[in-house]
Amino acid sequence: MKNLFWDRKTSLNKVKNILKNPDHPQFIEYAALVLSRTNEIKKIFSEFLDKKVFCIHWRKIKSRMRKNKWGDTRIDLWDEVYKVLSKDLGIKESSKEAVPRHSKAYEIGQRIETERDKRGWNQKELAQRAGVSQQLISFMERGSLNFSFETLMKVTSALGLQFEIIPKKHRKTGNVTGLLSGEGGKTQTR
Repeated sequence: MKNLFWDRKTSLNKVKNILKNPDHPQFIEYAALVLSRTNEIKKIFSEFLDKKVFCIHWRKIKSRMRKNKWGDTRIDLWDEVYKVLSKDLGIKESSKEAVPRHSKAYEIGQRIETERDKRGWNQKELAQRAGVSQQLISFMERGSLNFSFETLMKVTSALGLQFEIIPKKHRKTGNVTGLLSGEGGKTQTR
């Protein structure tokens, strides 16, 4: 793993020690920094953070990432990792943190996958074109992620799609097949 702390006057060993101690005053700062700079999930949990500690402190870490405007797409990824880990570890999500899944997210994800397949791209190619991680594309296509508007715009733009909000009274269909369209078409939402 490349040096994630190139701009800090702190050794890698010191950072690792900080991240092993959630009571350290710089724990949230460095946890947010490392998560905003990589999507290498296995390395994060083998070298930097304990999974349970990550889950317990995720809300504060995420808040710090948002405050510093560090990688909204990374926040989406790590939010999904949090959801999976907290379930696996039996850590209950707080009501503020829990985001209900919507069937439209799955439909949008399926449409993104269809559009990607039409172009002959794999998930990694779409991710590179959109400036997001491959894992994020995978989560979106499975509908297992409540993705941000910014992420949706990046992905639809990379696919050559447009996004448009249409009032309910002007809807023609009740599904998402009319939601995303390309080649000069509009991306619509209900």
